[in-house]
Amino acid sequence: MDNKKFMLNSFFYFLTSILTQAINLILIPIYTRNMTSSEFGQYNLISSLQSLLSIFIILGIFSGVCRFFNEVEDKNKLKNVALTFSILWGLLCYFIFGYLLSSRIASIAFRNDILGNCYVKYIIINSILLCLISIYTSYYSMLYKVKKVCITNILQVFLTLCFTYYYLVVTQYGILGVYKAQLISFCIVFTILFILDIKNYKVILSKKDLKKMLSYGLGLTPGEISAWVLNLIDRYFIKGMINLSAVAVYSMGYKIGMLIEPLFLRPFKSSFTPFKFQAYKESDGKLRIKKMFTYFNFACWFIILGLSIFSDIAIKILSTEEYNQSYKIVVFIAFSYYLWGMAEFYALGLHIANKTFINSLISIISAGLNIVLNYLLIPRIGIYGAAISTCIAYLIANVLYYIMGRKYYNLGINLLESYKCGCIFLVLYSIYIIYKVTINNIFLELFLNVIICIVYVVLSIKLKVISYNNIKKLINIAKEKLALNNSERI
Repeated sequence: MDNKKFMLNSFFYFLTSILTQAINLILIPIYTRNMTSSEFGQYNLISSLQSLLSIFIILGIFSGVCRFFNEVEDKNKLKNVALTFSILWGLLCYFIFGYLLSSRIASIAFRNDILGNCYVKYIIINSILLCLISIYTSYYSMLYKVKKVCITNILQVFLTLCFTYYYLVVTQYGILGVYKAQLISFCIVFTILFILDIKNYKVILSKKDLKKMLSYGLGLTPGEISAWVLNLIDRYFIKGMINLSAVAVYSMGYKIGMLIEPLFLRPFKSSFTPFKFQAYKESDGKLRIKKMFTYFNFACWFIILGLSIFSDIAIKILSTEEYNQSYKIVVFIAFSYYLWGMAEFYALGLHIANKTFINSLISIISAGLNIVLNYLLIPRIGIYGAAISTCIAYLIANVLYYIMGRKYYNLGINLLESYKCGCIFLVLYSIYIIYKVTINNIFLELFLNVIICIVYVVLSIKLKVISYNNIKKLINIAKEKLALNNSERI
């Protein structure tokens, strides 16, 4: 895949991500205005448990599909093996977690909630369905069938929005309504994908293909558990050391800060994953990947800036007064996700060499550090301690990925190169903090925020962080993509 096609695909993923996040943002006021802050905090704890249990249900199988897609002749067979195994494994997981152990899990995670057992059952079945959908989206993304992936993602969040509104607002079903909405939405999406693929599907379990995918996926599992610790365990610390309302405030800021992931990191990864596994074998592969690194850093710091300075206004619009202080942690969360996103480059050598154990070990080290920092900082500075702990842990992981990854595939990237845009960000964010405390007019603040974003682009060009031609090229690609989509509609 050439650079132009990569940019076109990334742009299409980006537009889709914008749309899906717009839909997701509509969900926030539905949650906050139909739940108390304690209920919203409980909802976030349930979601974090879902993320943990899904690791054991999914077993990284769709990551294995991506990793070995270009190394097998029969790609449809690889997909079918992953689907067949996931269906069988999912049924076993439901029997173990959803039937035998559901009460025990509920008593540990949701001690005083009588609905805990129901939460666990919904979590398991939703995770199984999401795994099956992810196999399809991974398969189509590796085939560069961008539209199928994007339509699937949009349909999934749109259906979730519709059913959530029905169960939470119309019938007032409570927290269970959120997970019932997910269940119905995931069922519909998977059914559509399966019907469209039914001619190509065959029940098959190839020992060779399955072993490769599971070996790769299971090698990532300790790292995924550690990533869960890095991203979500802080909610449990906050609940234990403060209360559920503090979990709600922290989670609101976290939701805004993590928007960098669906707005940019996820669409970038969707295009970059097939690109990097193809490009690294070519003679000019390192140069092409380094060019993507330049685009990546410029865009990420721009989004971090935008999220950080517009978050206060967004939170006031999307929620109630209880969440007004949430904006203060957005910058920490956005920066943490950026650090994690850089592993797409720094850890490339580990993936090429199939050193998933090292990859996971790095995550384990940073997760352990995160636990210690949460324990030390949250009692002293509250939810800000959780945000700072996440930043420090991700920074350590970032350095370790850089050191270990370059042993197997050295891209020739300087460790401090990515922070050139960060210096510009710090100056502009400091200016924002100064005028924010003196201005009470929301429209004036919006105007100044827009000026700050424009200045970031200008300074990046002036300081030669990125060239004007590169930005112009990105704009032209965007125009070409829009023109192509319009012509196809006609």
